[in-house]
Amino acid sequence: EPGACCRSWAGFACLIRAQRPACSANLCVRRPTWPGHGLATSPSDAEGVSMNNHATVVDVPAIGPRMPADALTLQGQVALVTGAGRGIGLACAQALAACGARVVMAGRDLPALQAAAEAINHHHPGSHPADAPAALAMAVDVADPQSVKALFQQVFRLLKRLDILVANAGVMEDALLGMVTPDLVQRVYATNTFGLLYCAQYASRLM
Repeated sequence: EPGACCRSWAGFACLIRAQRPACSANLCVRRPTWPGHGLATSPSDAEGVSMNNHATVVDVPAIGPRMPADALTLQGQVALVTGAGRGIGLACAQALAACGARVVMAGRDLPALQAAAEAINHHHPGSHPADAPAALAMAVDVADPQSVKALFQQVFRLLKRLDILVANAGVMEDALLGMVTPDLVQRVYATNTFGLLYCAQYASRLM
């Protein structure tokens, strides 16, 4: 969507790849599409469009079962998605697995993560050895730096590498202006700002 920071044709927000330049806040990505559904069908077909001299919009292909098999492959790569138990995080994990990556699904609701990982592994049988499933569930509270540290230690111990980080975990604490408290603001920043920082710092050590 316009405003999403991205650096690859995958179209994921908050995606970090090893050995790649930093993403630009001036690159916006439209909703992905499949061949025959308008917009671009491959990276080579996408055209940049200037918008108010502030950003460039590119149309990117969607990722999933309907994407051409040779359009994008992440075989052999390891991805970590935070907040992967539902919503955008779950969709990112599913898309990464569909492209061949091994996906670590991390979040606070471990039972939900385990169920989602099991579904992904059922959907992609044989894509990885039996002792190396396509998706793994791991618990983490990104607002807690020690929990984040333990997560990345576990990733290194089990997988020995990390290629992609999708720092998706976030919270939204709604309140009327007069009801906003310092504790509420601290909770939001602990997850949405510092949680992203903690994950990026530890991820950079494995990339």
